[in-house]
Amino acid sequence: MNPQINVQRIAVELGDIIKWTRSVNEIDRFGQAILKVNKEQFQNNAITAVRQQAIYNWLCSTGNTSLLADERCKRITEFCLSLSDDKNRPEIIGILETGGIPSYILFKEQLATLDRENLHTEVYKHAKGSFQHEKYAHAVLEVCKAYDKAVQQKSQLQKSGRSVMQEAWAWRSSILRATTGTTDSDESFHEGLKLLSEGVMAGIRNISAHEPILSWPIGKEDCIDALHLLSFLFRQLDRAVNIKSIGGISPTP
Repeated sequence: MNPQINVQRIAVELGDIIKWTRSVNEIDRFGQAILKVNKEQFQNNAITAVRQQAIYNWLCSTGNTSLLADERCKRITEFCLSLSDDKNRPEIIGILETGGIPSYILFKEQLATLDRENLHTEVYKHAKGSFQHEKYAHAVLEVCKAYDKAVQQKSQLQKSGRSVMQEAWAWRSSILRATTGTTDSDESFHEGLKLLSEGVMAGIRNISAHEPILSWPIGKEDCIDALHLLSFLFRQLDRAVNIKSIGGISPTP
């Protein structure tokens, strides 16, 4: 067996879940197609269900086969996740993680998706942990909280949520300025930043902070869209200057 991963633990815990959702034929088909090893028999007196035993035999056979460590982990991960469904997938990911599957293998697909999106570094940093576990509402909430904090710090306002966005980005308050402030378009742009920032706080952060996540589900595509919006806002914040901190400039009347 591979000393770095607990194949037997993964097999037992996976079998406890999958015995209710998959047939022996399905388990064997996935085993043959993905694990590509000779299925041996491994006696375990604690296992009573035929489907549990099939999973146990396949995974222990994989652990007992001479393979490179990463290749073994990849096959086990693909096999286990192929047997999952939308309801039990998070639990199975947890089993694999606890069983010692390295994160760079277990979350490779999720992190590759996030890498391709070219998100702002702060968005990536705060979304990564939840996104890789497919906890999309949590990912968006963490980035919203980070944006809220970043605006507080740059504006030096002792407020949060919609209140800080309304004051920090308001044209007349002359606190944060992301444009030269010389044209009507500059004023319109700032009004847009204020409204978008308020909307993020009201429509995403507040809901996800106060509603149970199961009552406010958010899918992968919606999560990515929200992260792109927050990336845009973070980039405008990067460009912004705190007018008050450099002596104050009155907005164009």
